Amino acid sequence: MKKIFLYTTLLFTFLQVNAQVLINKSSDESDVNSNAILELRSDNQALIVPKLTSEAVKQLSESNLPGGTIVFDVNTNQLIGWNGSKWQSLFGGNYNPSTTITSSPIPPTTGGFSGYYKEVEQLNLSGYALKTALSKLISKNYRDNGYDGLWDTYRDSDRDKYYENDNTILDIYSENPSGTDPYVFRYSSDQCGTYNKEGDCYNREHIVPQSLFDKSSPMRNDAHFIVPTDGKVNSVRSNYSFGNVNLATDVSRNGSKLGANKEGDIVFEPIDEFKGDVARMIFYFVTRYENKLRTFSAGKDILTPSDEHKGINDKLLKVLKEWHKNDPVSQRERDRNDAIQARQNNRNPFIDHPEWVSTIWGN
Repeated sequence: MKKIFLYTTLLFTFLQVNAQVLINKSSDESDVNSNAILELRSDNQALIVPKLTSEAVKQLSESNLPGGTIVFDVNTNQLIGWNGSKWQSLFGGNYNPSTTITSSPIPPTTGGFSGYYKEVEQLNLSGYALKTALSKLISKNYRDNGYDGLWDTYRDSDRDKYYENDNTILDIYSENPSGTDPYVFRYSSDQCGTYNKEGDCYNREHIVPQSLFDKSSPMRNDAHFIVPTDGKVNSVRSNYSFGNVNLATDVSRNGSKLGANKEGDIVFEPIDEFKGDVARMIFYFVTRYENKLRTFSAGKDILTPSDEHKGINDKLLKVLKEWHKNDPVSQRERDRNDAIQARQNNRNPFIDHPEWVSTIWGN
């Protein structure tokens, strides 16, 4: 059975103890395909559950389903839980599934983006025309959760389930992919705050510096290019562009470097494990905000505001294409894309379709 159905399993006591649960739901049945996840929030607790049609719920119950699974039936607008033998409404009353639905738009295991790009794919575009079409798509129905909302997003989007698998905050500036991390951050409790040295706390790193768009929203709040990182290393990176360091002046404990490239420009270089991640975040940024780019600053050889189609400085673009090619999309990125879609209603297309980088910007 598809993994999306088993994404959230928990004891019913979560809802029994917390009487007031807010449901962010859609009455549009087609929303199952484009946004197949909703968030429940109560006090300081939250969980993510799949949204399914009654027909999909029926198919799910015919599988070997563990008790405790929770889903939201979009046809009956009911939050329901499986007790091991039948579905129960979690807010009292009986669960009576709709019998008029014959289709079953079940989200796929590859991240739930089946159909998301359909309207763009049908146009068969290439070059900057494709970029513009993607910009319109990923800007549509975007939900701005505010700057503080990033902390909540990180609860689900940036946990280490891939290296130490200890559920700590996954920080690309401190993660050691082949050994023990130099330090770890616990969600919420290690949130900055002030810092003096590496390992003190984590904050919010804008891969495209927020000074380039004057800290304006929605850019400032968009988790697709803002990641939790060590506060000190974030400060060292400052607003420098990315690149390959030839002579380092500062090296973080996981090997991320600040220093001069071969041309003498000061740049920041993450470790190889996350170079592709950084590249795809910047490709996302200049695509999502294409129509705002002319109002931004170029920064230190990062953007090209005068060319909203290309969007990226030529020297940086060359580096990013190389990083994108050498560090392919990881499962961590796919999962992060899903978690952010659940919060923001949009996706990073260059994670789902990495081939679109060369289609737009060339090899």
